[in-house]
Amino acid sequence: MANESFRVSSNITTFRIMFSMVSSVSASDNEKQVLLNIEREAPFDFLTDVDLEKMVSFISNENDSVGAFIMNQLSEERLNAVTYQLDKEKLKSIIDKLIFLHDSHGEFIHEIETEIQRKIASKKVSTSEEESIKIRKASSIFETLPDTIRLSIFNDIQNENPELLNKIKSQMFTFNDIELMDDVDIQSLIFDLKDMPIIATALHQSSPSLIQRFTNNFSERFSIQFESAKNEISAQIIGSDEIISAQNTIIRTLRKLEKIERIHRLNDIKRRAIQ
Repeated sequence: MANESFRVSSNITTFRIMFSMVSSVSASDNEKQVLLNIEREAPFDFLTDVDLEKMVSFISNENDSVGAFIMNQLSEERLNAVTYQLDKEKLKSIIDKLIFLHDSHGEFIHEIETEIQRKIASKKVSTSEEESIKIRKASSIFETLPDTIRLSIFNDIQNENPELLNKIKSQMFTFNDIELMDDVDIQSLIFDLKDMPIIATALHQSSPSLIQRFTNNFSERFSIQFESAKNEISAQIIGSDEIISAQNTIIRTLRKLEKIERIHRLNDIKRRAIQ
């Protein structure tokens, strides 16, 4: 532990010296980028190529603060993939750290990276923009968490920062929110999935009004396939984990469709419904 602390401290000191040297050098932006070896390569970009199972194993066996820092560097797509495979209790502990990731070495390094971008690469990153990115990442995790774990973490956040909790909730889009979508967007979702067993499993135990939003937008062929899948599921014992997994698949599909602009922005859909 002492060696680890010394290594982190040494790295931070080295980073400070490099930053001071580069700031005082009279050089072009490109020369400064080369000096710090940040030319066109995003910090922690290597995480994109790390084997998923290896990353999940590493995060599972590391302390929660390290896990939170690593997850904070991931893209939303990569973040969802890791979240899906982590143990639920481990995930709960990490999310607590992820949301309240303050005054750690990781946060300091992140601030230095931002400062370097601002001074050397001419990329101004506002505090509000950083907070927005952080909240968006946290909300994307909460969207696919089981209700019990989500509520447990929400209670912790409510006690520490109610305003933050409201911001996270405003960014979330859960399975039940599909009821707020218009027919065209639901049809786009159904057409992209084309998987009636997934839809039937996700809707198992859902409210009649939500089920109707789907069935009203089925083609004749999809209606027949859905009824067949529903009958098969009714004859089995479907656990809550299977239902949640199917619902998460649908939420991830919605986020994918949103990203390629084949449906309306999900946050806009929620905003309109509230108004």
